[in-house]
Amino acid sequence: GTKEDELPAKLSHVIATKAYKNAEFLDSSLARHVRIMCELQEPSHRLKQHGVENHFLVVGSHLTMLPEERDVQIAEL
Repeated sequence: GTKEDELPAKLSHVIATKAYKNAEFLDSSLARHVRIMCELQEPSHRLKQHGVENHFLVVGSHLTMLPEERDVQIAEL
């Protein structure tokens, strides 16, 4: 048979899981943008449920380095 005929047989043992129900994927670096989007959308939704129509969003990162550390890293390039 053709490759198309063989594919269903090869995949018959593979369990299809919805990506949004796959905790391993959601915890991976590949899904970081999905987690970030959730951290923006869920609080906004919750605030709207409580009658808050406007809010400020403060964004930070644990990945930010001190200027001195950045200077050392650049010097080592």
